[in-house]
Amino acid sequence: VAALATPQQTLLMTEKDAVKCREFAQANWWYLPVDAIMTDQRAQRLLTDLVTLAQR
Repeated sequence: VAALATPQQTLLMTEKDAVKCREFAQANWWYLPVDAIMTDQRAQRLLTDLVTLAQR
């Protein structure tokens, strides 16, 4: 854990990663909430790809 950030440094991570570090997080560790936003076209492509994979 000490290799991630010294007490003089700040460690910044996503909220998703912060949940995994909860038990050993230090006072100088911070997180940002992040939301993924997809266009309708990208979401449709993802859905099509997932359906195709599920049918294999």
